[in-house]
Amino acid sequence: MPLGFIEATPQWVQEAFVVGTEAAAATEPRTPVWSRRGGWTNRRVATLAAAGLLSAGSLGLAACGSDDDAGAEGTTTTTEATGNGAGASSGAQPAEVDQTVAAVLSSVETNLNQAGPDGQVVYGWNHLVGDGTGSGTITDGDVVVDMLGNVDYVDGSGEFFGFITFDFGDAGTLAVRMDGSAQAATDTSDAALSADLEILGGTGDLVDASGTGRFEGGRPERLGGAVEGTYSFDLAD
Repeated sequence: MPLGFIEATPQWVQEAFVVGTEAAAATEPRTPVWSRRGGWTNRRVATLAAAGLLSAGSLGLAACGSDDDAGAEGTTTTTEATGNGAGASSGAQPAEVDQTVAAVLSSVETNLNQAGPDGQVVYGWNHLVGDGTGSGTITDGDVVVDMLGNVDYVDGSGEFFGFITFDFGDAGTLAVRMDGSAQAATDTSDAALSADLEILGGTGDLVDASGTGRFEGGRPERLGGAVEGTYSFDLAD
């Protein structure tokens, strides 16, 4: 309690204040209070107004709490949560790599559009196909890759998502969804690409396949040019 309160207040008011505070403290439930020094603690909060004794406003006082109490009432704690929505890339590699595919894909068809005052928004889709080389539990041989990618870029960079079919020949195919991001020059060239992969299922020997994966690659040319990179998969047991 500030010293000025004691000096400027009549003795009978001080006594009533002490009695009322002790009575309220004895009956009020314990309430969690945050302190920068002590963290969360349970303390009894005295409600003087409910006791009908006095109020800070009637005495012309701005506050009569300690510095710790002021910090407890004026401090707001927030918890930051991180997560990945559609189109966001987590950047995490698979826990285990059961199969990799390295491939260079060329665009066979595109439908890209521009928007914005200077045409800085580019959106649409790009169909790419190519041959790759596999290494892992499915095959150590040739793999045909067919990708349909949808883009949402501003000044050359942004998010993309789409679907990829990996044809492993006699072993069957994998159906995969990708959600990723591109960092490129404003003309969409020299792009660094990365994406999280989710195995949706498959055909043939891979009909019950599931798991996750990661794509890391790039596109030296502008949007619509060849995409090169490696796809790594962690297949569920």
